[in-house]
Amino acid sequence: MKKLVMTFGIVFVLLASAGMTARAQSNQNNVICSPTTNTTASGQNCYTPLQPAAFAGITGNTTDLGSFLGSVFNWGIAVAVALALIMIIWGGIEKMTTDSWQKKDEGQKRIENALWGLGLALVSWLILYIINPTLVTFSGNTLLNSSVIPVPQTSTNSSLLNTAGQTTNASSPSGNAAGCSSCVPASQEGLTCKTTGCELNQTLATELAQAFSQPGVPAAQVTEGYPPTVDHISACHQNGTCADVNLVSKSTSVSDVGQLYNAMIGAGLNPAYETASAAACQPYITANIKCIVASDNTAPSFHVNM
Repeated sequence: MKKLVMTFGIVFVLLASAGMTARAQSNQNNVICSPTTNTTASGQNCYTPLQPAAFAGITGNTTDLGSFLGSVFNWGIAVAVALALIMIIWGGIEKMTTDSWQKKDEGQKRIENALWGLGLALVSWLILYIINPTLVTFSGNTLLNSSVIPVPQTSTNSSLLNTAGQTTNASSPSGNAAGCSSCVPASQEGLTCKTTGCELNQTLATELAQAFSQPGVPAAQVTEGYPPTVDHISACHQNGTCADVNLVSKSTSVSDVGQLYNAMIGAGLNPAYETASAAACQPYITANIKCIVASDNTAPSFHVNM
């Protein structure tokens, strides 16, 4: 009996080790799919199911082999503890309620075997924990699936990427402007500009004023209107049909940024929050705020198109 228990214990440890290795490997294979190209950052194609879910209205979490074996390992430990307790209680009752020395010995052996099995189960967990604590941490691992996670756009060559996919060079001198299109002074719509004499397209100015005046929206201002203070390849900066906007307090909290973002969306505008890195973008993307990466961005702000 003792040999049988030890054999099962060794097999259990080997299976658990294989499962945890597969699980750790699955962490390295998790990737983010672009919603527009359905590819990863390295150009690999993402998985797309050939058929929708077999049962309409039924949804479930995705998983992989590592996650499955991790769950089996957890349940195995729980079952081993439960069975050991049952056998210990059974052996104790058998030992105390019989007058036969043979039955007492059987009860004693039953208790000893249960303790051996429980010890092997716990030792298997302890061995894995000593090797690598993450092997017994079962969280956050899913199989690459068909759901799409927004990927922040990343600019190259020290340029800023705007919402139209064009770049603006933040290091260029000012003066590049093609003439403002149907522009009015921003102050005419009650807007505050960071620079003196700022103008905006009439429609853009009206919609920004509408967004800024919504209840609960933190105070905001136009940080780049017309004429532009730096050269912009984007034509909208050269004719006043887009603008850069930021909170007066320069708050970057997801709550404050989200309130202004939603107000501009509600006013019919197309805003995008610009940050200096993909990591900085992620909290806003999680909150359903459009965010793009501008490597030369000195401070997070909105780029707003009509």
